[in-house]
Amino acid sequence: MAANILTALETYREIRGGRYVWVKDSNGENRDNVTLGCTIANPPKGFGHLWAGELFQYTPFQKGYIFRSFSVKTATEASTDKVIYLNGDGYSEIPEVGMTLMVAPASVTTTGQSALVTNVVYDEANSQFVVTLDTALGSLTTSSILVESVGSGTDSAAASATATVLVTNPNTFIESDIDLAPTDGRYKITNVNYAISTVSNKKAWIERMQPLPAYVLAKNRSNINGIFWI
Repeated sequence: MAANILTALETYREIRGGRYVWVKDSNGENRDNVTLGCTIANPPKGFGHLWAGELFQYTPFQKGYIFRSFSVKTATEASTDKVIYLNGDGYSEIPEVGMTLMVAPASVTTTGQSALVTNVVYDEANSQFVVTLDTALGSLTTSSILVESVGSGTDSAAASATATVLVTNPNTFIESDIDLAPTDGRYKITNVNYAISTVSNKKAWIERMQPLPAYVLAKNRSNINGIFWI
């Protein structure tokens, strides 16, 4: 028996993907493709989304990494706070339980305190994620940017006082919005692997991208304020 089906989905585009991120040029659009695609090494555990203009670390013949960054919505009241508030405006990434996060350093070689995410609640009324950590990250302000990290101990996914950034060289863009299925085995969906081909030599509006810490902005080739070019 054959089954024919047509599925139509409509999403409410109040998030990053619905706000045009690419800088359009009347002379045509430039872009370079990577020579080969790669498997995503850090896909979301649950249902996820990749946005046009999101940064990605591509290394030939190796797995690649989504660059995730999070802006702080509300400053911490004390440096010992383990409940933090991250921006849920659709430009910051979506935090997940099991991620390890740290305050983005100015240099990729700088170490710092990381923390394991143990709970995430989305507060729609205030456009924020209420995130519980196992370890305090110190005093956070609304200028603070968090990124995924890797610990220096035997368990790289555990909180560490000498953690480093997970994605050291975000060097390409994800070109279009992509929805992802869970990779942690829920709903009987198993053996999920994502292969992706990203692009470079393209320009995006910084205000419509994810939060960019200093060590990422240092890679910008554009001489025009407000445009990011890699």
